[in-house]
Amino acid sequence: MTINLIVIYVVDYLSPIRFVCRMSSSIKEDNDIVFIAKTKSAIDEVLALLRTYHDIINSHLNEYIVKNLSLQIDIDGSSSKDIFVKKCQSIGEIGCCYHAGVNCIECCSENKLKNDKIDKNFKIIKKQQHNSFLSEKKHHEVEYLANIVNQIAIKTKCENIVDFGSGKGYLGYELVYNYGLNVLGVESSMKNVVSSEKRKKMLSKHQIEDKILKSIACHIHPDLIDSSESFIEDLKNNFLSPTMNNALLVGLHSCGNLTCTALKLFSKENYFHGVVMIGCCHNLLENKKDFPMSDYLNQCSVSLERNAFMLACQCPIRWNSEKQTLSKSVLYRAILEKIFEDYQIDRSNLKAVQFRNLGQKSSTFKEYVLLVNDKLQTKGVCFKVEEEQIEKYWDKYKGFWEGMKEYHMVRMQLAPSIEKLILLDRLLYLIEKGFTKSGIVRLFSPVISPRCYAIISLR
Repeated sequence: MTINLIVIYVVDYLSPIRFVCRMSSSIKEDNDIVFIAKTKSAIDEVLALLRTYHDIINSHLNEYIVKNLSLQIDIDGSSSKDIFVKKCQSIGEIGCCYHAGVNCIECCSENKLKNDKIDKNFKIIKKQQHNSFLSEKKHHEVEYLANIVNQIAIKTKCENIVDFGSGKGYLGYELVYNYGLNVLGVESSMKNVVSSEKRKKMLSKHQIEDKILKSIACHIHPDLIDSSESFIEDLKNNFLSPTMNNALLVGLHSCGNLTCTALKLFSKENYFHGVVMIGCCHNLLENKKDFPMSDYLNQCSVSLERNAFMLACQCPIRWNSEKQTLSKSVLYRAILEKIFEDYQIDRSNLKAVQFRNLGQKSSTFKEYVLLVNDKLQTKGVCFKVEEEQIEKYWDKYKGFWEGMKEYHMVRMQLAPSIEKLILLDRLLYLIEKGFTKSGIVRLFSPVISPRCYAIISLR
């Protein structure tokens, strides 16, 4: 009987807990089966909640008045919102690590921030020399993710890192200067690539000898999977080491479907020995195209509308911590929607018009509508509401404000469950492809960085 030594880390952004256990190969297979069943069960639980409140998660506050959304706020026939909130928190909670049983990733041995201490083999570079200007949020994200990536690089013996959607290259700097890894940033925005290269030149005096830090412009899209072989060759050539046949694929807040593309690329190409992806901008996902990814959820005929994807971006923990409140401009926009309906405005004429910032510029509803009047006229849209009518609309609907805030609170509680469904779907996709060393790991404080969960998988 083959005996495998398996080290499990339940990783939190503050303190890791380490478990060591010995498991036979047969027990490992049994645990894989149990984990798949557990993941499907968790998905089923989330689906049951979201189906119950389907109309709420797929609604929008702009429609609160025109669709009389207040009628939907009955919570399981219960008058206790506390029960509803606790139920949502229980189902939507992922915890610090959701992993494949005893077959989990050895994520890190010490996930703690190190201000100026790094591996003895590399030159010590104090962080303020290259990342001191970052915001608290970005600093938090870059340091914690870099620490995890370094631990996985050691485990997989990968010195090459492909930073997928690298932006201005902040993560790359951390990985090169603090951990001595080679980093190739792949970024679709030429502006970001140029900015990254300029900054690299400014920091060239700190460059660790023989280590690569480079950014290339590449339009990343789902069709990239079809031409992945040539893409891999381009990566090897840019690393200046075509014979080095391994790399880690990482991404810090990869926007929209970029995380989906990265996971598909990892599953197809043996060149990547591991993947660490933290997604964001769920509002840019497209139903059926980017979600669901797993066979199981496709068989369940699951679909999410755009409003649900937008809701998944919300973070009730952060709202509560920062005591955030709903802006009065949300009420203005909902009343405006009612005016559009009453005046039978052609919706196709409104698609190119952005109203988002007008509410912040207005101290009253009257000012808001007058600004809308002016903006629509500049776009060639015939729309005019007399001031007397504006006052009548305000008097009629201003009392809806408290109900809107209550409705918003209800919707917010469902946001973590939608994000959990998206994450579990991606995890199950990897498991279905045979990557049982996979997990969802919370790397950041959700108060500082709401998109705090990483999908991690080893080949």
